[in-house]
Amino acid sequence: MIKKFSPEKITNLLILILFGTLLIFGGLGINALLAAQIGLVLGFLIILWVYLKNHKIEFPRGSLLYLIFLFFFAASVLWADQKSLIWQNFLLFLVGGVFWLGFHNLGQKFKKIFFWLVIFLGAVFGMLFLAEQVLPGNALKPYTLYLPVGFQRNHNHLGDLWALTLIALTYLFVKERKWWNLPLGVLGIYFLGVSLSRSAYASLLVGLTYLFYQFGWLKKFKSIFLALLAITAGLFLYAGSLKSVLSSRPYFVQAIRGLSKYPFGVGVGNFSVISTDPQIAGEGAKHFSSLTHNLILEITTGLGIFGFVFIAWLIFIVKDLLSSKRGGETGVFEAIFFALLANFMFDYTYVIPTMLWLWFTMLGLAQAGNLFPALTQNNKEP
Repeated sequence: MIKKFSPEKITNLLILILFGTLLIFGGLGINALLAAQIGLVLGFLIILWVYLKNHKIEFPRGSLLYLIFLFFFAASVLWADQKSLIWQNFLLFLVGGVFWLGFHNLGQKFKKIFFWLVIFLGAVFGMLFLAEQVLPGNALKPYTLYLPVGFQRNHNHLGDLWALTLIALTYLFVKERKWWNLPLGVLGIYFLGVSLSRSAYASLLVGLTYLFYQFGWLKKFKSIFLALLAITAGLFLYAGSLKSVLSSRPYFVQAIRGLSKYPFGVGVGNFSVISTDPQIAGEGAKHFSSLTHNLILEITTGLGIFGFVFIAWLIFIVKDLLSSKRGGETGVFEAIFFALLANFMFDYTYVIPTMLWLWFTMLGLAQAGNLFPALTQNNKEP
């Protein structure tokens, strides 16, 4: 029994517990800056543990491009307004990069168990949501994963998280025949329905399609896939009947127009500068926002022409994952990564620490096993 609880296993379990606790805190919408500061400390402790254990740090593919992106991100504070907000968002992406590096190196140790953390997070925030229904309050927090985000109280981000949980549950159900996933799956569909989040439905569709394709299940389990597809389409149509799909996204057009006036960007998180500009939004415009609801547009409006480094990085990463043949649980992490990417194209969930850091963590786990040569004292390659 003593041998089973080696120092390495105890440390890995502690990392999982601390990281899970951080993700819960990051989804409460209390203090994103504090969550990022704690995350930075935890991330560097993880990297320190990896180095002490392996005497090396393996850098994932795409690291150099991402470092260049972070450089321009930090430099944008020199010419943009609301510098504190820029630093907060920079810190979120910096921590994301640290977790990408850390879990990339821990990938082989966590691949068998990490998707259980996604299920656990779904359960925690699901219970918080149900508790809120029993003991309703007046809290409205746009950056939380379970509370309403608007005064109409008809939309929340719980569905965005549960789209990821359902992908993990589907994997367990199809591959391992875990029948207890069925009641959890039904509960998850309920959470998606009450969230009225079309970005959640889009991400679920992308994630499930990738999952079934990657594991070769499209023909073998065609009936299951079509049933899930029908449920997702039904949820999207239901939400669409209550909320307009096109008129709720005027920010996309505003962001594209804003690039011509602000070629060096307005700072990530300062989209309101563009959204309230009458020359861009038009006189008497009724819709304005501090965020674009699209990750790529958020970065390009924030960094201007320098934001194309992020686009180049993202294209590189997507091509790397699509061309990989890593197999095993890696396919689940890739599916969740692409599901989150789809989510970030239609909502501002990328500024919720939990969602952004899950995205980078999934990337690190997905890329594990396909590494650059180790940059260590024992490696003489440049």
